Amino acid sequence: MTLVLEPNPTHDHPPVVLRANNVCLDYPVETGAFRRKAGFVRVLDSIDLVLRRGETLALLGESGSGKSTLGRILVGLLSPTSGVVEFHDRSLTDFGRRERRAYHRKVQMVFQDMADSLDPRMTIRDIVAEGPSAHRLVPRGDLNRLVRRYLDLVGIPGSALGKYPHEFSGGQRQRIGIARALIMQPEVVVADEPISALDVSIQAQILTLFEDLRKELNLTYIFITHNLAAARYIADRIAVLYQGGLVEVGEAKRLIAAPSHPFTQSLLSAAPGAKIRLSQTAPNVDADSRTEIGCRYRTRCGYAEAICAQVTPENRSIADNHFVACHRANDVATAWKIHQDTVLMHEGRRS
Repeated sequence: MTLVLEPNPTHDHPPVVLRANNVCLDYPVETGAFRRKAGFVRVLDSIDLVLRRGETLALLGESGSGKSTLGRILVGLLSPTSGVVEFHDRSLTDFGRRERRAYHRKVQMVFQDMADSLDPRMTIRDIVAEGPSAHRLVPRGDLNRLVRRYLDLVGIPGSALGKYPHEFSGGQRQRIGIARALIMQPEVVVADEPISALDVSIQAQILTLFEDLRKELNLTYIFITHNLAAARYIADRIAVLYQGGLVEVGEAKRLIAAPSHPFTQSLLSAAPGAKIRLSQTAPNVDADSRTEIGCRYRTRCGYAEAICAQVTPENRSIADNHFVACHRANDVATAWKIHQDTVLMHEGRRS
């Protein structure tokens, strides 16, 4: 059974722009000198998500969780093994060549490491102008004006047009990458760990830029990150991934205030400045522990019972717009509330 994890549909909700329906991705396992296929590893497992116009959805997880792979599928850089991605209620598999080309313009990606994704042989002008030139968005004579406009939007002066990527700092290169995506006038921007390679002070500036641009250009974001603080700041909703599966999805404020999956609680507990410190070890993805049956987190979970090894938990609604894949979600949420109350009680005594 597929449960599409989306906010409760009401007349107040904006329309769905992008949807993942039961998306799975398998990578083949090869062995021997002749690289014979010896099976496969499931990298993404039954992903169901929607993205509504104007919202920011954060994909939160540790390295190896599948969040970047999911982002590449949503952009169209990878094809799922099964399941479908829909854009405005139409499957990408139904798109012809012209429609797919239009999709690649409407859904843009900002990459993590701009040192690798910006061609060092090209000037900034040519890098930012490449997309609109290929798609013929404006007459050739208007390209420079358009490039200057989008560079100005991200805080890069027009004097940068003739320079090369190596002449800029990491934060400036990230701004150039954002301009390269936005000049295509997309509906959706998928940002893959866009601040992870930057200094903390620059991270805050880039996050603020993303938020300002969202408001000014009416953008819709998928923000891929392992940084809980970044997700907390920028996201309307958060989807938590662990070993290729969604374990918790909800509105950002509620999910952070009342996490109901043990993995989400571990992420919150391990964050800098966290008031609640759980005795469990910090999350650490182990690809060998992936399993077809049972809960993928059970070998690390302090709440695990026999059913966790026998039945794979489905995402179920535990509150409005809050979904959790855990057999003991209510117990987990209650335990977190007790931790919170204990912290508040101790703080009250100290004051």
